[in-house]
Amino acid sequence: MIKKKTALIVGISGQKGSYMAKYLIEKKYIVDGIYMNENYKNLKTLDLLKKINLYKFSKFNELRLIKLLKKNFDKIYFFEEQSNLKEFFIKNPGTIDGEINSLKVILDYIVSQKGIKSKFLYEGSSEIYGDANYKKKITKESSKKPKNYYGLSKLITYEVIKSYRKMFNIPICTAIFFNDKLHLISAGCYKILSKKKMDDYIIALDKTVLLKKV
Repeated sequence: MIKKKTALIVGISGQKGSYMAKYLIEKKYIVDGIYMNENYKNLKTLDLLKKINLYKFSKFNELRLIKLLKKNFDKIYFFEEQSNLKEFFIKNPGTIDGEINSLKVILDYIVSQKGIKSKFLYEGSSEIYGDANYKKKITKESSKKPKNYYGLSKLITYEVIKSYRKMFNIPICTAIFFNDKLHLISAGCYKILSKKKMDDYIIALDKTVLLKKV
């Protein structure tokens, strides 16, 4: 009997997380999910509550997170749970610490894994480019000049992930979304983590930077 692949989705109750869960279940994955807010609207709408394993993290808990990571998932996706997270971070800048701490625990765990390592995708943000002229083609090398704390925090996590990937040669990446088409985002994220070699990607409505090479 072929063993089913497994995936962990951080922020599973958000729109992107719930649609990613639906996509993975259709691909016959066993899906576990971390959520912070008891808002199951998206999961209920997609009829997923009885098809996934849920874990509530009302606040950062390193030991509990490591215990969950020991299930050694094939893929890990890290999405924003709140649709208004940008505004939330701007008003409450200290709250980014929990996200960065969780990110570091996950990356350090992947570094420590023996044998096959979990593949990891983090949701970035176009806010890292600040007031970039989106009429021109945006690439990962485009000038990054965030204009607010949210954009700065996303730039920090982007650089942390890029540095870990280069230093430890682990399969991790950031995906930056320039659209809100959830089916496209899910398909794009799945395709990215199906690659053998990781890089950072931009997912947009047209044939965009790097994603077309996936």
